[in-house]
Amino acid sequence: ASVPVFLLQPLLENAIEHGRADDACMIIVLRAVRDGDMLHIELADDGSGVSSGMTVREGIGLGNTRARLLHLYGPTASVELIAVGARAESSGARVDIRIPFRDAIALVPRAGTA
Repeated sequence: ASVPVFLLQPLLENAIEHGRADDACMIIVLRAVRDGDMLHIELADDGSGVSSGMTVREGIGLGNTRARLLHLYGPTASVELIAVGARAESSGARVDIRIPFRDAIALVPRAGTA
């Protein structure tokens, strides 16, 4: 699948910066699945996460990702921050991204073409 360049970098940085406790290891899971004509990308961590009832301020990374996808794909794209219960002692967080599926192979120029 074709994914915009550096789409995941700010989200991975957020997971590391905001999800990791100083004295604990964390797990980050990245999953991409084609769902019909859409690509569903999940980036989840088992860190401190987003607690239920907690006010979430959308930072630069998530805001820029949302704006970029809106510019590239219009209203068919979506970005959602979700609280998840990865472990009993932490709630974790997940970012769900949905974009139109585009085959990466179809976008790669063949040798001798420009």
